[in-house]
Amino acid sequence: MEEQFDLDFYKRIIDQLHANVYVTDIETDQIVYMNDFMKETFQLPEPEGKICWQVLQEGIDAHCSFCKIGELLVKSEDRECLWRERNTKNGRTYLNYDFLEEQNGKVYHVQYSTDITESLQLSKDAAIDELTTILNRKAGRKRLSEMLKNMEYHEQIVIALYDINGLKWVNDTYGHYEGDRLLHYVATNMKEELEEPDFMFRLSGDEFIMVFVNKEVFQADNWMRRMLERLKKGRVQAGIAYDVSFSYGLVKVSGKEHLTVSDALALADTQMYIQKRDYHIAQGKKRLLTHVELNEQEQTLFEYNRDSMFDAFSETVDGYIFAGNLKTGTFMYSRKMVREFGLPRQIIEEAVAFWGENVHPEDREFFLRSNQEVADGKTDRYTIRYRARNSKGKWVQLLCKGRVIPDKEGAPSVFVGMIYNLDDKEIRKKLNGTERASFYFVEGMQEEDREEMIERLFDFVNTNIPGGTMVTLDDEDFSMLAFNHSLLRYLGNGTYEEFIHQTNGKFKGLIYEEDRDRVVEEVRQQLREKSLYKVYYRIMTNQGKMVWVYDVGRYVQNTRGEKRIFSFLIDSTEAMEKEQELRFINENDMTGVFKAFVTDHLELTYASEGFYKIYGYTQKQAEEELDNDITTRVLPEDLERIYREVKNALKAGKNQVVLEYRIRKRDLSIAWVHLIASLTRLVDGRKIMLGLSMDITQRRLLEDQLQHTELLYRFVRNYTHLQIWEYKPQEEMVILQEDQGVRRERHIPNIPESMIADGKIDSNSIEEFRNIHNRIKAGEDMVIGTIHFQTSKEVWEKITYISLKDEAGNVEKAIGIGEDVTAQKEAEIRAFNEEKMREVMVQDTLTLYSAHVNLTTKKLEMVWNAERTLDENEVGEVTYNDVYERILQDIANEDDRKRFQEEYNADKIFMAAEAGSVIREIEFRQIYGQGQIIWVNLNFKIIDSPTTGNKFLFVCARNIDLAKRRELALKKKAELDETTGLYNLGTTKLLIEDILKREERKDGEEVFLLINIDRFREVNRIGGFIVGDELLRQVAAAIMKQIPPTAVAGRINGDIFAVYFHSDKPKKAVRGEIERLMKALNGNYVCNGMKFHITVSVGAVCPGVRKVTYEYIYQNTYYALDSAKRGGGNQLVLYTDMNVLKPIAEEVDHELEALSEQSLDWIKRGESRKEVYRMYMEYIGKCYGAEEVTFFRTKPESNGVMREVGWSAYQKGDTLEIRPENEKYLDAALRKAGDKEFLYIDGPEKVGYEEMLRAYDVESLDYPVFLMGEYEGGRLKYGVLVEKCDDRILDGVAREYVMEMVRWSEHLYAVKNAYERALWRDKNTGVMNYESFEKRLEALNEDSLITLGMIGVQMVDLKRYNQQYGTGKGDEILLFTARLMMELFGQNNCYRVGRTSFFAVCENVVYEEFLDRYQQLEAEIESNYVAWIVTANAWENASISAEKMQDQIEEKLAVAQNKKKNHKGSVSERTVQELLMNIREKIENGSFCAYLQPKVDAATGTVCGAEALIRLIDKEKGIIPPGSFLPAIERVGLIRHIDLFVLESVCRMIKEWMDAGWKPFPISLNYSRATILEPGILEETNQIVERYGIPKNLLEIEITESIGSIDNMSLKNIVDGFRNEGYRTALDDYGAEYSNVYVLYSLQLNTLKLDRRIINDIYHDEKARIVVENVIDICKKFKIQSVAEGVEMKEHMDVLREMSCDMIQGYYINKPLSESEFFRTYIQQEEG
Repeated sequence: MEEQFDLDFYKRIIDQLHANVYVTDIETDQIVYMNDFMKETFQLPEPEGKICWQVLQEGIDAHCSFCKIGELLVKSEDRECLWRERNTKNGRTYLNYDFLEEQNGKVYHVQYSTDITESLQLSKDAAIDELTTILNRKAGRKRLSEMLKNMEYHEQIVIALYDINGLKWVNDTYGHYEGDRLLHYVATNMKEELEEPDFMFRLSGDEFIMVFVNKEVFQADNWMRRMLERLKKGRVQAGIAYDVSFSYGLVKVSGKEHLTVSDALALADTQMYIQKRDYHIAQGKKRLLTHVELNEQEQTLFEYNRDSMFDAFSETVDGYIFAGNLKTGTFMYSRKMVREFGLPRQIIEEAVAFWGENVHPEDREFFLRSNQEVADGKTDRYTIRYRARNSKGKWVQLLCKGRVIPDKEGAPSVFVGMIYNLDDKEIRKKLNGTERASFYFVEGMQEEDREEMIERLFDFVNTNIPGGTMVTLDDEDFSMLAFNHSLLRYLGNGTYEEFIHQTNGKFKGLIYEEDRDRVVEEVRQQLREKSLYKVYYRIMTNQGKMVWVYDVGRYVQNTRGEKRIFSFLIDSTEAMEKEQELRFINENDMTGVFKAFVTDHLELTYASEGFYKIYGYTQKQAEEELDNDITTRVLPEDLERIYREVKNALKAGKNQVVLEYRIRKRDLSIAWVHLIASLTRLVDGRKIMLGLSMDITQRRLLEDQLQHTELLYRFVRNYTHLQIWEYKPQEEMVILQEDQGVRRERHIPNIPESMIADGKIDSNSIEEFRNIHNRIKAGEDMVIGTIHFQTSKEVWEKITYISLKDEAGNVEKAIGIGEDVTAQKEAEIRAFNEEKMREVMVQDTLTLYSAHVNLTTKKLEMVWNAERTLDENEVGEVTYNDVYERILQDIANEDDRKRFQEEYNADKIFMAAEAGSVIREIEFRQIYGQGQIIWVNLNFKIIDSPTTGNKFLFVCARNIDLAKRRELALKKKAELDETTGLYNLGTTKLLIEDILKREERKDGEEVFLLINIDRFREVNRIGGFIVGDELLRQVAAAIMKQIPPTAVAGRINGDIFAVYFHSDKPKKAVRGEIERLMKALNGNYVCNGMKFHITVSVGAVCPGVRKVTYEYIYQNTYYALDSAKRGGGNQLVLYTDMNVLKPIAEEVDHELEALSEQSLDWIKRGESRKEVYRMYMEYIGKCYGAEEVTFFRTKPESNGVMREVGWSAYQKGDTLEIRPENEKYLDAALRKAGDKEFLYIDGPEKVGYEEMLRAYDVESLDYPVFLMGEYEGGRLKYGVLVEKCDDRILDGVAREYVMEMVRWSEHLYAVKNAYERALWRDKNTGVMNYESFEKRLEALNEDSLITLGMIGVQMVDLKRYNQQYGTGKGDEILLFTARLMMELFGQNNCYRVGRTSFFAVCENVVYEEFLDRYQQLEAEIESNYVAWIVTANAWENASISAEKMQDQIEEKLAVAQNKKKNHKGSVSERTVQELLMNIREKIENGSFCAYLQPKVDAATGTVCGAEALIRLIDKEKGIIPPGSFLPAIERVGLIRHIDLFVLESVCRMIKEWMDAGWKPFPISLNYSRATILEPGILEETNQIVERYGIPKNLLEIEITESIGSIDNMSLKNIVDGFRNEGYRTALDDYGAEYSNVYVLYSLQLNTLKLDRRIINDIYHDEKARIVVENVIDICKKFKIQSVAEGVEMKEHMDVLREMSCDMIQGYYINKPLSESEFFRTYIQQEEG
C-alpha cells in the first residue's frame, strides 16, 4: 500500500539533507524557502523574504550574471540544468541542480546544491605531479584524450613534446637533487606563462607535453622560443650555473584526423627527436668553434701507430679511409683526404660538424641527420651519397660507407669506413653496384648500356604509371614550372594549352573545388614541419570523371637557393572507393569478421569495425583502453567456458566451433554474442581462429520472454483459481483444457445461447453475456465483463477475452480468462446496502435532506427531508431533473447558481456515471426556513448496483453554516497545525478571543481545557519523531470525535491541546463531561507498528467573569494543568479561583484593564518579575502625581528590607535613600497602621511619622509619603513606598487594583518557580532532569568548544536490588550516585536521564583533570556498590559531537551492564544462562570452529597471513553462516565467548605449527564491538595467549571501522593497550561506515583493511579508483600495511597491484578454509 506523508514529514527530510535547498520567486529574487542545512551553512536564521544575491553572494550589487533562470525560461522542455559554482561569500565550490517549478500559476526557481570542494581538491591532488606541481602523466593523458575525442571537424590543437637537454649530465655532475631543481625550475616558468585553455603535463622523467588550443604551429613555436629565452635569462637569478635549454617537437592535430593520444604523442616524439638530434649537432659545432689545437694531446687520442697502420691502409685503397670515436666526436682521416679537401690536419675534433660545413647546402641536413642516427645507435651500417667542396672549390660527388663497432655495453663506440670520389671515372668503374642518377647497376654492365637503360627507365615511368610529375613554385597558388606528358594523358588533356587553360597554370586549379582549401592547407602545414608532404585528394578530369590521387612532394633547392616543389601523383581511385565501401559496411553491419591466434588465450590479430561495434568500441578506443584485448569484456564465467570449448574442439580435431556468450559493452550494458569460426593449424604449428560474430541480444531476450511466458502460463493453470479457455467465434464453440475444473465440459457448442438456455446465466447478466461474445465477433481486441452464474451456488465471474487475429484482421479465436470475484461482489452488495441504509438513517441536526436516484431508470427511489425541499410522496414519480430543479430554485447566490447549473445538470451527472468519474461536492448559499440564508454542503456519490448493474446517485445536503462562517471570518488569518490538522496556536487564540468578546452568551458554562499527553517524551525517545507525530495525529482525531461540532480545538504547543466549548449542563456536571473525554483519550495506540498505552492530564477553567482575556484564562488553566502533571499525571484539575478580581474589575477603567492584560502577557512570555513590577510602580506614580515609587521586600535573614525595583519621574532610577541599617523602620511604621495595612504621612500628627524620620535619618519630612505592605504570619513580606504624592491615593481604586495585581503576580511567580524547579530538576535526587540534559546539549556550541567530556553512570538491575534489600536501600544507591557526581562535577553539570542512569557534562576540561575526576568516581563506586553500578566515559578534543558521545556512553554502559548481569546469573536471566550453556556445549563438541581465509602478498602472490572466522557446523544443515547466529548472541551480551574461543583456536593452531618446526605468519581475528568495549578484555586476552606461550606479534586484533563512532580518546586507549602488549592492530571494513581519516593518523595501526564495497567499484568507477589509490598512498606514508578484502575478480587484483596495495584477501585467492584444509593447502605445501 502506498504510504501517505504530510508536508511536515517531507520538510523534516529536506532539513536533514546535507545539501543546500532553496526556492526563490523568479520575478523578485526573494527567497521563499530554505532548508535548515543551508541556513546553518550561510548563517541565515530567517532568510525568507530576502533577496538571494544579497545574502548568498558577496561583491554583487545586482542580479547574478551567472544565474541560470534566464537560460531555463527559454527552454520549452527539460527546464533543468546541472552546473558548478564557486560561491563568492564562503569560497566553497558547489555542484548545483537548478530547475523551474510552477505552483498556482506562478513560476519558482529551485536549486539543490552539494559541496564538492573537498572532492575536487582530492581529485586535483591525485592528478598533480608532486615535483613540478603540474598535471601528472595519467591526468594529462586523460585530459588530452577527452579533448581529442570532443574536437569538432574544424578545430585544431598543437602538441609540443619537450625534453630537458643535458638532464643526465646534471644528475651525474651535481646529483639528483639538482636535477629535480632543474625540472621544477623549467616546469614552473612554463606554467606561469601558460594561459587557459592551454595546458601542460609531465609525460616521463624529463619529457613534458604542452597543448596549445586553436593555435597554429608558428604561434606555438614562437611561444616555445620565448620560453627558451626566459629560461636562459632567469637561470643566474635562480642559482643555476649551467645552460638551461630543451628540445621540442611540434605537431598539429585537427578534429578531422580522429587521432588517439598515443598517435598524437608519437608524432610529437618524432619531431622532438629531430630537434634533439640538431641540438647535439649544434653542440658539436659550438665545441668546434671554441676548440684550441691540442698539439701533444693530439698524439694520445689514438693509441695505435697511425704512421705504420692507418697510412698503410690509406695508400692501398682507392678511397679515403676514416675512423671516428663516437663518444668524443673525434675522427681521423687519411693523408690523401687531407690533401685533396684541404683539411687542417688528420685528427679533427667535432668532425661531423666541421666536415658538415664542407657539404653542399642541399645535402647538409641529410648528411648531419644521418651521422646523428649513427651516433644515437639507430643503425650499425652506413651508406650515403652527398656532395662536398674539395681544395679547389669544386663540388664533387662522394659515396660514404661505414660500420659501427659497439663497446662492451652495446653502446656505439667506434665508426670506421671509406669515402669514394664518384667523379673519378676509374673509381666509378671499379665499384660494384655503382649508382648513377639515382640508379644502381650490377657488375659488368657497360657504360653505354647504363646510359640507355637510364633513358628507357625514365621513359617507362613517364608513359606507363597512372598519374604524373610536376614542379611548382612555393607561392600562394603553387604556380606550375614543369609537368610531364603522363599527367596530361591521365587528365584527358590533349595539349599543353588545354591543360594550362583548365588549371590556369596553378597546382591549386588542378584540385577538385571541395578539397582545394584542405589540400593547400595540408601541403603548407606539412612543408612547414618537414620537407616532404603526402596528401590524398580528388581531381575532375577533362571527361568529367572524378578520380582520386595520392600526391607526394618535397622541397628542392636550386643552386641559387630558390625553393621548388617536386611532386609525384599516382591514381588511387580504386583503392579509395574500396575503402569507402568497406567503411560503409563496417559502419552499418552488426556482424564482425575477426582473426585470432589461439594460445593460452585468444590473441586478436585482425578485426573489422563491425566486430568492435558489437562490443561498443571503435578500433582506436579498443587499442587505447583495452590494449586491443577484447576478451576482457567477456563475462568471466563465460570466458572460461569459451577457452575450454575451443581447446576441446582443437583436441578433437574439429575445424569449426560455434559459441554463444555474454559481454559487458563499453557503456556497461550486457549483450549476447553468437560466434562461428573455423579452426586451422599453420605450418609452424600455430593455431588460428577465423570467424564471424554477431549481436544476438534481441533474440536471446525474445527467447527469455517466451520461456517466461510459458512458465507464467503453467503457473496460472496449476496454481491459481483462474479459468482459461479458447473461444472460436465463427463456430461459436468454447474449448476447455483437459486439466480444467469439472464445472464446464470439454467442448461447449453454441456459445453463448447454450449456456443461457441451460439456465446457467442469471437473468440480470444475460444481456451482458451476449454482449461480450458479440463484441468479440465484431473484432474488438479485448472485452471485459462480469457475469452472474447460477450453478449449485451463486458465482460471480469476471471474464476477459483477448482476440487473436489473422493477417487480414479477422478474429480467428479468442483466449478467455475467468476470475472468481464472488467475494468482491458480495462485499460490493453489502457496501451498497450499507450506503442506502446510511442515507436513510443520517438524520442528525445538521442534515437537511438526502435521497438516492436510480440513474438507469431515471427515477427517485428514496428521500429523507428535514425542510420538505423534496417530498417523500413523490418517490417513484420524479426524475433527477426534478431533484435538480428543486435544489436550484433554493440557491440564494447567483454565482453559486451558475456553478451548480454548469457542473450538476443532468447531462453532466449522466456523463460522470458512464465514465465512472467522481463528482465533486459543492458548497453554496441556500434559502432556509423563513428566508434565512445558510451555507450548505451538497455531496454526490455514484454507486453501481452489484445485482442489477443499475447506477445510483446518492445525494446528501448538510448545514455547514457555522463552520463556514467561522472559516470565512478567519480566512486570512487561520492556519492549521500541519501535523494534526487542528487549529494552530494563533488561530485557536483568535477564535477563543472572538467568543470571549461577544456580548450574548448562551445559558450554561463556557469550558476551556488544556490537554497534555503524559510521558510523551518517552514516545519520541523510543520511536522517534515520526512515531511521536503519528501519536499526536491519532490523539487529535480522538479529541475531534468527542467534542461538539461548534467547539474550538487546537494544538498550541508540542503535546498540549486546547479545547474551548459551550456546555448546556450546570457547572457541577461539567466535570463529568471532561472526565468522559479523558476516558476516551486514555488507552492503547498503535503507531507505525509500535504499541503505546497513553494517558492524559487535563487542566480546566469555567470562566465566571465575562470580561476576561484569553491570556487570563490560559494562564490559570496552564497552572491547573501543571498541578495535574505534578500530581503524577492522568488527572483532571479545575482552576476555580477565577473571581478574585471581580469586585475591582467592575470599577476599573479601560486603562487598568489594559495594564492587567499587558502584565499577564509579560508574565506568560517570561519577562522578569522586576520588569513587571516596574510597570506597576510607574502606573502608581503617574496616577497619583508621585515623584518616586519603590517596591521593597523583607530580607529573609533579618527584619530589614531590601529595595527590589523603583520608578522615578526624573529618570533617576531607584532613589529610596534609606540606609540599610534604617530599613527596619519601614516595618515599624507599617505595624502602627493596624488593619489598614497602609499609611499616608504628610505631617507630624500622622501615625508613623517618627518611624519615617528615623528611616530617612532626617529631622522633618518636607513632602508626603504613602506606605503600604503585605503581611503573612505576622511578618512583613513586601511593600510599596510612594514619595511626594497627592492625597487621592487614600481612596484610589487603581491603588487597590495594582496591589491586588502585585499579590496575584507574586502567586504566579511562586507557582512558576516551583513549576520550573519541578520541570528542570529531579525531585528525588536534586540533580538536573532529562529535559535539562536535552536543553544543555541543544545549547552547546560544539564549534567553540575546546574539549568536551561526558560520564555515564548506570544502576545494574535496580529492580532486583530493591527486591533483595528494600526500596529504601534502592533510594540510597540513587542518592549516593547523585551526591557523588554533584560533588565531583558540580550541581548544574549532573543529570538524571533515566530511572537508573545519570550523566555528567564537562566543558573545556583537560583530559588529565577529566580522567582524575572519573577515577575518583570509579574508586568510590568500587568501595561501596561495585556489583551494582557501572560507569563509562568519553572525551573529545577534535570533531566534537555531543550526540555521538552520548550514544557511545550508552553503548559502553549497555556492554558493561550485560557483563555484570551475566556474572550475577540472576533468575530473570535464565534464558541467557541457557544460551551460554548451549554455546559452551557447541564449543566442546566441535560444532563451533575457526576457519582461515588466506591473505597474499599483492606483488608476489605468496601467502603471508590469514584471517580467522567463526563457523557453526550442523550435522544436517552443514555450515551455518555467521549472520544466522551471531546477531542473537551479540544481542544478549555473550559475543565475548565466541571471540575468545576464536582467539584460543588461533593460539592452539600457531602453537602446533611452531612445534612442527614451521615459522607461522600473523593471523588476524575480529573482536566485536561489544567485546572490545568490555572492561578487562585485554587481561583475558593476555591470559589465553600466555597460556600457549606464542609470540603476541603473531596475533592481529581487527577492530571494525564502525567502532570509529566511539570517542577518539577511548578508541586510542584501546588500540594503545593492545599495541603496548605487543599485539598487532588492524582497522577492519574501512570505507564501509565513517571513513574517519582522523583515525588513520591518530591511532598506531599496523594494518588497514579496505572494505569490499569500495573494492568492488574500482574496476569500473574512476572515482572509486582515485579514493582507494589515495588511501593506499596514505597508508604507505604512515607505514600502515594496506589489505584489500573481498577481491573476487582478476581485474580487481590487477588494479590493486598497479596501486601498490600490500595484501589481497578474498575468494579470488581462496574461500575460508577449515583448519585441516588450510594446513594441506598452504603449510604442507610450504614445507614441501
